[in-house]
Amino acid sequence: MIAARLRIRETSVHKHMHRIFAATQTNSRKRLLDLALRLAARRSASPAPRGLRLV
Repeated sequence: MIAARLRIRETSVHKHMHRIFAATQTNSRKRLLDLALRLAARRSASPAPRGLRLV
């Protein structure tokens, strides 16, 4: 799905995801999403939506 939207190959998506995991020291998409939400909350003036867990 990601590859189709970006119009690139699945192998490219896989390779880039592993690079992102290594650079951010995460090991799953869920942890990467948690990290992104925490960073977005820091940069945003508005609080995170209810129900989202910011660890």
